Amino acid sequence: MKRSRTLCLVALAGLLLLSGCGGKGSGDDFVTTRLEATIDRDALLLAARDVVGYVVPMDAVRTRQEELTSARLAFPELKDIHAASAYNGHELHFAISHDAPWLGRWKSGVLTTGVRELDELFQQYDAKSVTFLHDDGDQSWFNVTFDTYLRANRAAGLFFGKSEALRITSTVSVSGGTTDIRYELVAPNITRMTFTKGETVTVLEKEGTGNWTKKTDLPL
Repeated sequence: MKRSRTLCLVALAGLLLLSGCGGKGSGDDFVTTRLEATIDRDALLLAARDVVGYVVPMDAVRTRQEELTSARLAFPELKDIHAASAYNGHELHFAISHDAPWLGRWKSGVLTTGVRELDELFQQYDAKSVTFLHDDGDQSWFNVTFDTYLRANRAAGLFFGKSEALRITSTVSVSGGTTDIRYELVAPNITRMTFTKGETVTVLEKEGTGNWTKKTDLPL
């Protein structure tokens, strides 16, 4: 009995590592294009800032969505303030040298590279398509689209060093907009949300599962 319990705990720890840290879980554990249509995008962006891995667990998004919903119900004037994003979570840019064995395939829209480590990563994170962008000296730039929503600023590093022909992996920038939302735990039992629109800043706090209250004169 003791051994079975130990094995169960080990298995559970492995699942937590995949869904919340470096790997990718399965099913509905993480955000994909299909699930993204069912959630608040602001909640997704807030959750993506906090997770430590390469994908965004749905549980983290649901938690942020509950917090956002309750804050906007308490203060309806905040409903038009949205979180800003610096990058596209479904795309990465790749620069590969002109002697890359898969250059022709990528220019034809075929994603397979023939490099096992690269192809495994593309499969693991549900890469769906590759599009040629432009030539740049002795290298070519491509856009790869993923079904999985990635923490792209971290995920770009996954591909580094997997092939000498792969020179650069970078995020795809998007405009940040004029509003933003920040979510943070400022004490073990106190949550703060900061809504910014232009030069107007609204700070909300709540203790535990209590009600949101509006704060003033807080350091930002």
